[in-house]
Amino acid sequence: MPPSLGANALKLTAKKGRSAADAAFANTLASFVRMYQHHAAIEDTIIFPAWKRAITAAQYDELSDQFEDLEHKMFGKDGFEDALTRIASIEQAFGLTDLAAMTPAPPPPKAA
Repeated sequence: MPPSLGANALKLTAKKGRSAADAAFANTLASFVRMYQHHAAIEDTIIFPAWKRAITAAQYDELSDQFEDLEHKMFGKDGFEDALTRIASIEQAFGLTDLAAMTPAPPPPKAA
């Protein structure tokens, strides 16, 4: 099993005497993670719930239909399903099908 991205990032960022490129890359990854965690948390806890409260069930269904129509226009009848199949084959080719192997372990608890 390959080392997780989290383990590699921690190893890279903890290394003494790392190159400027290593440091820049590690900082870029850390910045992306902070941004994405914040974005996902707000989306899931504030934006989507407020949006769903602001519209009726019928409006929600109508928007769902509109998004599906856009998907079909842009990607064909089975656009989403085709994309999932393509992504799965890419993940398979790169050995990325085991999500648990690619997910970093939670940090250890802080000492009291």
